[in-house]
Amino acid sequence: MKKKDYLKNPIQHIDITSFDATAITRAMRGMSFTARDLAVAADIYNRMLMDKKCAVILTIAGSTSAAGCMKIYADLIKYNMVDVVIATGAAIVDMDFFEALGSSITREVRM
Repeated sequence: MKKKDYLKNPIQHIDITSFDATAITRAMRGMSFTARDLAVAADIYNRMLMDKKCAVILTIAGSTSAAGCMKIYADLIKYNMVDVVIATGAAIVDMDFFEALGSSITREVRM
């Protein structure tokens, strides 16, 4: 494949408000390895959201926004599901600089 073949399908950012993942996350409690870990993490996160004294810190390492997580981060902030965001330089460059330059440049950077 050539570079242009990879670039013809832009990354789609997932919309976490368009579905309810509660049932599948609960079902993962009975699985093993990372699936069970995800269910435990979801339980912990829910408890954090319910605790008014708890600060929720979103830590972003690397360029995960380019992988399709941009809308997730925006929604977590929009719906007050995080209190603080800590990001590495890659995330900041991707989210701020390249996105500001436009979608065609961002699409190339993402690949």
